[in-house]
Amino acid sequence: MTGHDLPLPCAIDAEQAVLGGVLLRQEALAEVSGWLSPDDFFRRDHRLIYRTMQDFERADQAIDTVTLGEWFESNGLADESGGLGYLIELSSATASAANVAAYAEIVREKANLRRLIEAGSSLVSDALSAGGRRSSEIALAHSSTLLSLTDGARTRGPREAKAVGRQWFAELQERFAAGGGISGLPTPWARLNRITNGLADGDLVIVAARPSMGKSAWAVNVSTAAALSGKRVLIFSLEMTAESIFNRAVASVGEVPLSWLRSGGTEGEGDYWARVTEATKALNASGLVIDDSSSLTAAQIVSRAKREHMRGELGLVVIDHLHCMQYGSGEMRHEIQDATRSFKSLAKALRCPVVVLSQLNRSCETRTNKRPQLADLRESGAIEQDADLILFLYRDDYYAEREARQSEFPGWVEAFVAKQREGEAGGTVWMRDRLALGTLADHDGPAPDRLKPQTETKPTLGRGFRQRPTGSKLGDAA
Repeated sequence: MTGHDLPLPCAIDAEQAVLGGVLLRQEALAEVSGWLSPDDFFRRDHRLIYRTMQDFERADQAIDTVTLGEWFESNGLADESGGLGYLIELSSATASAANVAAYAEIVREKANLRRLIEAGSSLVSDALSAGGRRSSEIALAHSSTLLSLTDGARTRGPREAKAVGRQWFAELQERFAAGGGISGLPTPWARLNRITNGLADGDLVIVAARPSMGKSAWAVNVSTAAALSGKRVLIFSLEMTAESIFNRAVASVGEVPLSWLRSGGTEGEGDYWARVTEATKALNASGLVIDDSSSLTAAQIVSRAKREHMRGELGLVVIDHLHCMQYGSGEMRHEIQDATRSFKSLAKALRCPVVVLSQLNRSCETRTNKRPQLADLRESGAIEQDADLILFLYRDDYYAEREARQSEFPGWVEAFVAKQREGEAGGTVWMRDRLALGTLADHDGPAPDRLKPQTETKPTLGRGFRQRPTGSKLGDAA
């Protein structure tokens, strides 16, 4: 009984159906044994029977009422397991083994509810006897238990092509019925969406560049676009403060110069106050979440992302950036590899894209053509291996100014698709340099002419803000 005098959650009939299904068809055990444990069963005799079934499977022994009944009898466990009579009852009371996995999910769900009750009781006990421990220490000690229950009851094992094909074809039909379009999370750049089909759920996306190429602007643009479309977006900013991220978001959405925001609104002209007010209202109402804690480890980022996912489903996670994280004293290459694998696993667990910004090493600085290559990734082996999509950013006019030469493409940012697991690599996306507004603006036309400055046009990223109210007080946005 619980502290509220209510029975503990359990589903005895589902437990019996799982065991009976395995007795009818031994192969059914393989469908559930990878994720359903003996401890998930409520009744002690059911735990014993299921554990013995798993032992038989590992020993490649036949599993049926006779073999199990004889084993329990010979080992003096007939009374504890119910003996041959109960095994026959389980087998005869189960109509079919076809739904074993569905029954097993019910058993696991009830077990997780019992674990929640146990975790809650333990948390109450620790809080009542806290001693000198802080509340945050107690909460952290129990958070791993709670987070372990958020990954879902079923960890899928091997599946036959027929089962995979059914789900794949159903999703293909849904996309056809919806008129096509991109299947992943849209970005603010039309050509990038066509090349990548959007940022796919479960994908690890690496956006890499040398400093001052626009990585953070790219990340803020993607994040705000997703948040304003209704997604919950979590940004880990290990380099900038949350206020700096919000400042860039307001600039890009409201098309307001960053210099004007830095001056406190005392410089420049135009309806900037009205734009700031509307942009702030929209961002305040969006699902944008910012964590600006510095020196986080990969494990802490994963833990916090899962905890935030518990509060509300996340549609995108952004980490800025990989080389600002805290690492131990081991070899950097191995630590980077552990981090990228953790983030790939996080993307699959949360079923959303995880975008990680990364620095490039200095090798590209020594070449005449400084456009990035995969070999320029710092610890490139680990990053390249785990990433589903790798995007490089490059600004030729940045290097032209340093080298006192004329830029090949003044006012443009080049985005190269260096790797794409589910598509072709090598595509180039041209973005207009509006970094003064915190924006890499969309350009869905032909490639620009070499040595010819871009034509000045109104930035396009702040979609939804073309019609602005006449209000002028920032306080209206609160």
